[in-house]
Amino acid sequence: MTMLNLWNYKPLTQSFFEDSQDASWERGFVPPCDIEEKESAFLISLDVPGLKKEDIQIELENDILKVSGERKEERKTTEKGFLKSERFTGKFYRAFSLGETVNAKSIEASYEEGVLRLLVPKEKEVKPEVIKIKVGEKLPDTH
Repeated sequence: MTMLNLWNYKPLTQSFFEDSQDASWERGFVPPCDIEEKESAFLISLDVPGLKKEDIQIELENDILKVSGERKEERKTTEKGFLKSERFTGKFYRAFSLGETVNAKSIEASYEEGVLRLLVPKEKEVKPEVIKIKVGEKLPDTH
């Protein structure tokens, strides 16, 4: 069975643009994410343009792969100010439940042209060993 689940810090039903009751959450953004299943691995791609690779943290804890970071605001004030700004700034967080079917110790990451890619190798499938047991007349004495 293949398993790789993902979720965000906040419930999907709660908008990032509304005031949150949770004081621990700062306004941020959720980077778009693609997950591809290959024959021997999962490939997770997150769009996080405008960050330096030093601004991205990737951690593994209790089979949870955590990706977080922060895009700093780069606005320059002009005499007239901004007319419109659609670029997300602030912190982001994504988490992926890896389950038992991946080799968590062999995860690799790369960051190029604003895309963070995580290669999560699958664990080789272990097939159960069948042992035939011969039925005898009497069990051996164990004293």
